[in-house]
Parts: sequence; structure tokens; C-alpha cells
Amino acid sequence: SHDVGFERVIRTTRKTLLVMEPWNAPRPPTRVWCLYESYITLQQPDGELIVALGREQRRSMQRALQTKFSSLEAMIGRLDARKADVTVESDRENIFGAIEQLDGGFDGLNNSLRRALRVWLAQNAEELLERTDPCRPRMTAEELQAEKNEHGAWAMRMTQVMDWWPG
Repeated sequence: SHDVGFERVIRTTRKTLLVMEPWNAPRPPTRVWCLYESYITLQQPDGELIVALGREQRRSMQRALQTKFSSLEAMIGRLDARKADVTVESDRENIFGAIEQLDGGFDGLNNSLRRALRVWLAQNAEELLERTDPCRPRMTAEELQAEKNEHGAWAMRMTQVMDWWPG
């Protein structure tokens, strides 16, 4: 048995934050520890993988969703724990050994994480579509302020233009 002690912490917290920056070449999918931690989280009954981007990165990704969806899908498709980096070489043996003992091994880990990242991608695409749908009801002043706080003044002004523009 490979001792990956941090696994106990992950099983206890049941949540892992995955910072996917920069969105078009995020570091976590290239790091074996990040992949392993994310997979262990997803295997918990109420485990939650929280995928995060900063405001500028999210806006950049959403713009790319409009024009470059295939590059985002390709980035997720390239995720492969077998090719992930390690900082300490002994980690490779320990973590790879632990991954091989998982149900489905490397393929199970890779497929599970790809599915989770595709859900995240779909949620971001849906959010973008909702914000740019010309048929949606106009936003209230409070909603516009929340839009400004979350996405910046530029996005808020675009929303106001979309609200004003005749359908």
C-alpha cells in the first residue's frame, strides 16, 4: 500500500479548490498531486471539486467560449495523470502507486476529472449565454451592481446595452 497521508485530509474536508489559471494552460492538470487530490475529492459521497478562476481569467475564457470552444475541450482532453509533473521525484512513485490502486487506476482518475472539468466548462458557457440572451428580462439596479462587482464595469455596461438593444 502506498502511503499518501494527505488523502486523509481530503477525505475529511471533502472539498478541493482547483485554481485553473491561466484558463488556457492551467497548472493543476499538469501536476500529479493536484490530479490525485481532485480525484479523491470526487470519490467522496458529497465531495466537491470547486474550480476557480479570477475575474479577468473568467472573462477571457468566456470570450474564448464564443470563438474557441474546441481549444478548451482539447485542453481538458489532454489531462493525463501519467504525464503530470512532480516536484519531488519520490512523489511520482508514491502517488502513481496510489493511483494504480484506485478503482479504474489512471484511466478512472483521468476520466473522472475530465467529466468534472467538462461540467465546469458547461456551467461557464451557460452563464455566458444567460448573460448575453437578448430575450431575458432586464436586470434590476441591484443585479447590475452585482454584475459589476463580479465581472467588472465593462460587463455591466455590456449587459445594459443588451437590455436596451431591441430584440
